[in-house]
Amino acid sequence: MNTSVSITDLRANLKDALAKVSKGLTIHITQRGKTIAELGPPHRNKIKSMQQELEKIRVHSKIHGDIVSPIFDGDISMDGENVYQ
Repeated sequence: MNTSVSITDLRANLKDALAKVSKGLTIHITQRGKTIAELGPPHRNKIKSMQQELEKIRVHSKIHGDIVSPIFDGDISMDGENVYQ
């Protein structure tokens, strides 16, 4: 869950904001309505969470066939985001 707070409100309520962050909330800090920073739990919590999610996927997944060979025949090109045949 994420929430937004202006710099002025964050200054006035820093103790409350840090209590929310300690519970896992990420706070988007805004200036003139635009997010300029995020205040969140340490990265180790995110890494642990990601590891738990990957473990859930691993437990419920099966590999079928060859996972190393390309799924397309012929030439494949990539532009950084998309794969083209």
